[in-house]
Amino acid sequence: MAVKKSSEFEAEITQKSRISKLYGITVINIDKLERRFGRFAIPNLTLLLVASQSLCFILVSLEPTFISDLLLIPAAVRNGEIWRFITFLVVPPHQNVVFVLFALYIFYITGKALEDEWGAFKYNLYIAIAYLATMIGVFIGSVPVASNLYIASSVFLAFAYLNPEIEFLLFLVVPVKVKYLAMFTWGIYGLQLLFGSDSERILIVASITNFALFFGREVYDNLHARQRRMEFDAQRDELQIRTLHRCEVCGITEQTNNNMIFRVCSQCTDGREYCSDHIKEHNHR
Repeated sequence: MAVKKSSEFEAEITQKSRISKLYGITVINIDKLERRFGRFAIPNLTLLLVASQSLCFILVSLEPTFISDLLLIPAAVRNGEIWRFITFLVVPPHQNVVFVLFALYIFYITGKALEDEWGAFKYNLYIAIAYLATMIGVFIGSVPVASNLYIASSVFLAFAYLNPEIEFLLFLVVPVKVKYLAMFTWGIYGLQLLFGSDSERILIVASITNFALFFGREVYDNLHARQRRMEFDAQRDELQIRTLHRCEVCGITEQTNNNMIFRVCSQCTDGREYCSDHIKEHNHR
């Protein structure tokens, strides 16, 4: 898969507009946090994670059992293996080399784009929220084992939300807008939430906590605005289809027969209209 420019990324949202909405979503002053804790942000976090997972993949290829010492297993952590809090972040997404190259490539280009747009601190914060939520979910929900796959997916979803019109070239041939890939991902999440295991549900909800905090308010506002727009359009269409003339006997209107002549009966007191065929043939009211 490769990235293809789409009209110089015209649909890409500017950093200032996104960050201003991000403040309202998280209900915290991120600039203030950055001034206070920004020095602790890890620069080039995406590159660091990709390099670590690549190295880990090589080690696991040489010694497959090595991966069992890296995954986040609550029972093992309780027995003192606290390094798993960190090492599960460097576990490669798969043991198939083609899939690993594909997944790490996507994670790098999407994560790097977010890091460049938001800055190191905000990107670190986004990853940290998913990480902490996963920690809480794993131990409170008694998840037997957890990986970083869903955390990486949350990065892709954020990228797709901010840059929906950017195209990926599937198999280096088929152009697909990233928003459709994100829709597919959300669809898979929905199926897993409905039919998956409790562990899958916990990991999914934990990993999208960051997305909800960063974009939840904006998504809600957009849906609300869309609903209001649909209601407005429906009212407008209803007004457009209303007729000026309608025969009280046969129901014919000027829209069903634009050659028909309508008149108000002078002998009726309610001002109802009749077509020329029934103006003289109706019960007077």
